Amino acid sequence: MTRAARMLPVEVQWLSTSEGGRQGPVDMSSYRSLAACGRLDRYPPAEGDVFGVGFADGPSAVPPGGTASAVMFPLVYEPAADLLLAAREFTVYEGRRIVGRGRVLD
Repeated sequence: MTRAARMLPVEVQWLSTSEGGRQGPVDMSSYRSLAACGRLDRYPPAEGDVFGVGFADGPSAVPPGGTASAVMFPLVYEPAADLLLAAREFTVYEGRRIVGRGRVLD
């Protein structure tokens, strides 16, 4: 599968700082992090894989608590794109901390 074929249109709701999210804005034009399928409340997730993802073609400064659209792609784990398509929802982590939740757009 080529990188272009693995890019998924997504929308992410970033948690606010008071909810445990980031302290500063997210650059969704070049952001890299971890994600897991589903709306999860903890790390490590009880089910499913955690994999590296990148974001592109999004805004360069989304504040904590903001929502934005971009494209997301798995960094290494090829089956991740299929898992994301099947799950439709995902959780974004920075280390062990949940910083956002998103969904794959149609």
